Amino acid sequence: MAAMEETVPSYLLLDRIVRMEEEAVEEESDWAAMKCTDWKLYGRNAGDHRYDRNASRVKGLLLLARIERPPHLSELSIRLAAAAVPKRPPPASFPPGTAVLPIPDLPEAPDDLLTYVEAAGDGLIALSSSFNDGSSCYLVYDVVGTSLSVIPRLPESCLTYCSMRPLPLRGAGGYSLRGSYSLAIVAKDLQFDMEAERFVYRDVLCLCPPRPSSSSSTSSRSRDITPWQFKDAIFPSEMPASFHADKVFSFGGHAFWADLAKGALFCRSDDVLSSRNDAVQFRYIQLPVECRLNISFAMRGDLELCRTMSCVVIDGGDSIRFVCISDGGSSSVHAGDRAMTMWTLTLATGEWLKDAELMVADLWELEGFEKARLPKAIPISPVLSPQEDGVLSFMLNDADEELYMVSLNMHSKRLLSSLTLSSCPDDIVPPLGLDLSKHLENLSLRPIAAQAVPAKTEGCPIATKRRSSLP
Repeated sequence: MAAMEETVPSYLLLDRIVRMEEEAVEEESDWAAMKCTDWKLYGRNAGDHRYDRNASRVKGLLLLARIERPPHLSELSIRLAAAAVPKRPPPASFPPGTAVLPIPDLPEAPDDLLTYVEAAGDGLIALSSSFNDGSSCYLVYDVVGTSLSVIPRLPESCLTYCSMRPLPLRGAGGYSLRGSYSLAIVAKDLQFDMEAERFVYRDVLCLCPPRPSSSSSTSSRSRDITPWQFKDAIFPSEMPASFHADKVFSFGGHAFWADLAKGALFCRSDDVLSSRNDAVQFRYIQLPVECRLNISFAMRGDLELCRTMSCVVIDGGDSIRFVCISDGGSSSVHAGDRAMTMWTLTLATGEWLKDAELMVADLWELEGFEKARLPKAIPISPVLSPQEDGVLSFMLNDADEELYMVSLNMHSKRLLSSLTLSSCPDDIVPPLGLDLSKHLENLSLRPIAAQAVPAKTEGCPIATKRRSSLP
């Protein structure tokens, strides 16, 4: 990635899989280290003895990035930092979630660490990491503070019925004024009901790091120790009982959890992050009637393969768009008879406007489709461009042989570009669309050569092979 400062695009299509491989890259200059000057570790949940051991294995790690212009996929990777943070004896104890430990030493590289990008916004990138022993944690990279934090998963008393995907939100002052941040997760917490004389679940909004000077409880039961803070979540009556958030994002001072089968749950970001309230009032907006699915969680599959919802710029202002690649309610419908529809939300009224539609059969007949040797397959993993109005990227799977990324203007019905990503993987993870100019502004990247890395960890992921078409 020569002359990186000059070539970083304003938005990215980010591969959500974070690699940890030691093979040499085809072009190491394609990769850069994300500046990190501070590593933070937040306290564990009571009884979770695996967290300390596994969290110590990710302390001192560096995040690497390979930035590509869409429709190419950008990627993140993890490698062991070369220079240890100055060794200091850790304190004997510290208040969970309030004290931040210096990193005393560098661990061995965690070869069994599986990491995914969950969400990004407000100068924050939230990742989830899982270990072979079944334990897991969150990693948060703060672009503003150039820090990497390790946060434990929710305590066992919490039931993440809505989503385990955290939403990063920055506090008072926002991104531009370097406000503090928290991860937000909607869940159910087990507490003892004195009147009923039994344990019951209550709807909660979980925050970590906790907000300062808050009177909200940090635990549902006094014997629990956790760095997570809980606020009561007040849901509207029209919210479906079987709600599951496939997408999380922030928009216009609101925090959104979107169920791609049913609708969007949202609340004011200030209510989430305020230290003056113990409860958060939510609102709910249903999807367009023709896009609603009445399916159980067990039957829903990965809806991100055929639907998406995100914040985009339209006519200079922010809006929420929803894309659905529909089978018309029947799995037996011919592939070409499926419809690709794009909708725009008016938040004040909760109404959706269909502003673009294209049949899959018509997609296959667009100018340049056959010349680019694209397969006549059903589009999957749609991603909206956050900056280019009506531009949609999606994947085409060539009979499990090759995977293509295609960009299309839904308004003009014009193919913009296509490329071969790689041989088709066993598990396709939809990429994440990121607006660098808005959510990750001032991202600091340094050439790998500037980082002294131990010889055994000098490798990075092999660069994805690419064949561009439709210049």
